[in-house]
Amino acid sequence: MKVELKDQKWKGTSINFGLLAGVLMTALLFILSLLGISNGIGITLVGLLVLAPILGYMVKKIYRIDRRNNFRRGIEAGLTLTAVAGLINGVGNFIIYTIQTNYSNNVDPLSTLGFGDLMVLSMGVFIATIVTGLIITFIWLQLFKTKSADNDFSTIE
Repeated sequence: MKVELKDQKWKGTSINFGLLAGVLMTALLFILSLLGISNGIGITLVGLLVLAPILGYMVKKIYRIDRRNNFRRGIEAGLTLTAVAGLINGVGNFIIYTIQTNYSNNVDPLSTLGFGDLMVLSMGVFIATIVTGLIITFIWLQLFKTKSADNDFSTIE
């Protein structure tokens, strides 16, 4: 059974929200690097605090469009949003750490990374953004799920 999605407006919206989330996450990374905070899991968590509300708003918008196919659309929109945000964040991470590596006088271990190491680190940021974004999308989808959808077996014969 193939479900046709007639309203494709969510794709452009999720790309736009992904651009917004990616730019905000990269700007936050840039501000933290200017303050001298460049390492740690805390930076990732702060970035996810930017991504989570944007994903929640997007999923809520998806639920308003169509109640029948909202899970599929929610996953597709969440994947699109996090892929765009991850791409922007990965490229921004690469640019920030390249500048920091070239012009830094710190003894920070990240200031001694080579080009290949920065590429691997940025790819890791890209993948981590997608994975955690999809997990956050699943959480939002469960929070917005209606109670009647849980136990509605009346259509099964």
